Amino acid sequence: MVLFGMQVKTSDDSSRNEKFIAGVLEAQKGLLSGAPVGVAIPAALGAVGSAAGVDRSYVFAFHRDADGTVYGSQRYEWVAPGVEPEIDNPVLQEIPMYEAGYGRWVDHFDRYDLVHGPVSEFPQSEYETLAEQGIQSLVVIPIYVNAALWGFAGFDDCEHPRSWSEPEIDLLLSLSISIGAALVRELYDDSSEYGSAGLSGLLTGYAAIVAGLAESAEEDDHCDCGPTSLTVLRLGLLVRVHEFLQPKFQQDTIDLSYGLRELYEHLVVAVRTRSATLRLRLDVVPVYVNPAVLPSLTMIVTEILASISCGDSEQPPGAAVLKLAPTDHGAEILVVVEDSFGKNMTIPGLLAGSKMLLIRRLADHANAQVSYGNGSVARIRFPAKTQP
Repeated sequence: MVLFGMQVKTSDDSSRNEKFIAGVLEAQKGLLSGAPVGVAIPAALGAVGSAAGVDRSYVFAFHRDADGTVYGSQRYEWVAPGVEPEIDNPVLQEIPMYEAGYGRWVDHFDRYDLVHGPVSEFPQSEYETLAEQGIQSLVVIPIYVNAALWGFAGFDDCEHPRSWSEPEIDLLLSLSISIGAALVRELYDDSSEYGSAGLSGLLTGYAAIVAGLAESAEEDDHCDCGPTSLTVLRLGLLVRVHEFLQPKFQQDTIDLSYGLRELYEHLVVAVRTRSATLRLRLDVVPVYVNPAVLPSLTMIVTEILASISCGDSEQPPGAAVLKLAPTDHGAEILVVVEDSFGKNMTIPGLLAGSKMLLIRRLADHANAQVSYGNGSVARIRFPAKTQP
């Protein structure tokens, strides 16, 4: 199985990935259920911590004093059986992150990056404190509330100096988005205000869609891509969109052609879900859309590309082409499939079942219309402008 371009080699690896995904999805559903964050976040930490086989998971919140000094305080925790809880440890409150030797973490978080790996490979200022706590390895991921760094979540392994794989990291980053969304919900009493409360609130709905699809595990009969790889692909897109949109979400418009180019590597993974040789080509010109519709449009494209890879055609496709251009009433994305000679081809029974339902729902969010055939695999039309 290939997850985010990484080969999963053994059945044990596959089973471990499926267990980890199940834990993340259980956590996502709890975070999106509307339960108080004081209940939902510890439960989410437990679901993921147990599935990942770690000993401790936790959430820290940041605040800055008048001089700009960054402090971190533990707010939530889960520990495995037999592990001593630290939630009431006063040492883990009001930690001056830079003075205590964790400035590197804050710097990484400010860049939407994370810190992970065996602690023996960390800088000495970090290693000594972490080793005293019996930590062999860890991963810490930033949590944003809308566009602002709020804190971080961490997962400690006290038994093994493990390295965290790219699929695991992407799943954890998707979890951090949902934690941020749950914290946003706590800030807004009115649900309609919460629904427009920024990027974290927007992506909440997409995480809920992904969790629902994974729970039903409904896949098209002709596709053997499987629910695991598609779930990782969908959650990975949320991570990539969050990274891309975070500094741009307050803008009135965003260049969709730039967004597609920035997300190109993710789209390549989608188009190669089953076919490692299928190529992807972008033929795009600048068109400008509201940032809030970019997640819907890119998720529609991702679903179509993954379906092309799994399609049932007598002749294997050679390339998928995304064509973005303005129209008289907005813009459109054409998804075209070419054979090995560069001629357009069709793939029968391409979209059905849960994929079709997902695309319709996403199209409604973006005020878009999706049609099929007529010289292309799919045509996506939506409101847009040719100038910012």
